[in-house]
Amino acid sequence: MGFVFNATDQDDYDYLKLHHAKTSPRGREVDDGKADINVSADRWDPNMPSVSANDILWYRVTCDGTTVKVRAIVDNSDEPNSTEWSNASDCFSSSELDIAGGMIGFVANNAAVSVDNLSVYRRRKRGLARRRAKP
Repeated sequence: MGFVFNATDQDDYDYLKLHHAKTSPRGREVDDGKADINVSADRWDPNMPSVSANDILWYRVTCDGTTVKVRAIVDNSDEPNSTEWSNASDCFSSSELDIAGGMIGFVANNAAVSVDNLSVYRRRKRGLARRRAKP
């Protein structure tokens, strides 16, 4: 399955190829509908959890403005908490990708894919207060 981001249309986007296996993600780019290409990245297969067919594999994708990082956890009972995510190690890191905007979505290649929970957070800049809308 691919987690798509920076999409401007169906022919231009970046994505992370996420596996339900002990294989670290791959970063890919699609430009003008041409064949997707791998981007330069550090990948750590040993940091991927062992997973069986019925396991629920959770991915966390983060971007600090310059580097996209991915962590993965198997948790069949509940969504992993912040401590579990902090204890997990990166399995992918690339400064060739940046989540800069555009549409997000998913792409599947000849497979049945199920996405149950998707949470999107935007990190606020420090020192900026929340503003209330005036009635």
